Amino acid sequence: MNRQIPRQSKDASMVDTPFLTIAIPTYNRAASLDYTLGIVVPQLDSDSRVVVIDNASSDDTALVCDRYVRTQAPIEIIRNRVNIGANANIMRCCEQAGDGHLWILPDDDRPHADAVRTIRGVIGRHPGAGYVNFHTTLLEHYRVTRSREMIVSNASELATNLDCFGNLLFLAAGVYSGPFVATHMIEGYAGIHTSGPSIAMLLGAVARRETSMVFTPASICDWGAPPTWDPVAVTRDVYGLIGLLPPGRPRRTFAEKLFVAFPPRLRRRTDFRAIIDDLATGHEAIDGAVERYCFAAGLRPGYVLPLVLAWLARATATFGTRAAVRAIVRAGLAPKASAPSSAD
Repeated sequence: MNRQIPRQSKDASMVDTPFLTIAIPTYNRAASLDYTLGIVVPQLDSDSRVVVIDNASSDDTALVCDRYVRTQAPIEIIRNRVNIGANANIMRCCEQAGDGHLWILPDDDRPHADAVRTIRGVIGRHPGAGYVNFHTTLLEHYRVTRSREMIVSNASELATNLDCFGNLLFLAAGVYSGPFVATHMIEGYAGIHTSGPSIAMLLGAVARRETSMVFTPASICDWGAPPTWDPVAVTRDVYGLIGLLPPGRPRRTFAEKLFVAFPPRLRRRTDFRAIIDDLATGHEAIDGAVERYCFAAGLRPGYVLPLVLAWLARATATFGTRAAVRAIVRAGLAPKASAPSSAD
């Protein structure tokens, strides 16, 4: 039996919330923020607004924000007293949704000049959806073609039809319903350790059939500059999202698609020099490698050997074995590394 999303009562914080809130989390990227605001602010009207969540920046971010505030544009600035971390700042963005819709637009991504109009059009066709995932250049990066709109409303449909996990994880690709965010925000905070708290809200709700998700070929932004975050740490953290789907085929299918979205360096299994170099960088890298290869070996048997190497490195770390193994590999006594394969 399908469970319906509870209707949200309007409290004082939700009165007169515009149709669209564009929440921009930012930290020490004044130039990027200036560029993004320069594209978004001219699109605003009486039923849309921008909220910048400044995570205690120490550069010229405050000057950029103040300049836009002086233009009388519908823009609000919220400055954190201390840096609370990227994921917590994302959840602060979720708090701004009200009863309209929420677009979380990181400061370094590239919004289109007609993004607000495009969002209105898609939401108009799917007013009851909890989330809409828009086309971005990440789909082209993963060689994915999305030619039609698709609606999913349960875990099996999501796992089967998800075309690109990377685009789902990409914050700027998604627009959320405010009532959906209000109902499931606690799940986002509980999943803050996953590097995808907004996805944690979605997966839990879809698994319980409490919302629907729309995947559209319409586009509102492009993937911005190369990421500054550590891909090893992020891919390690997102494992926690898998457990939000029910056991069985949906969970395994979703895990496969998550794995394909890993950067190629984290998917290759034949470059033993790179594996040992990763393991030799310290305890945190070893623990991350163990988790990564445990996950990979559960999907593809070819990753058992890297997993054994990772376990060996962790078990013998206190004796300096990592350095010895690395020296052997670099001396050419171990199998030569073949070219990494993006298909692995």
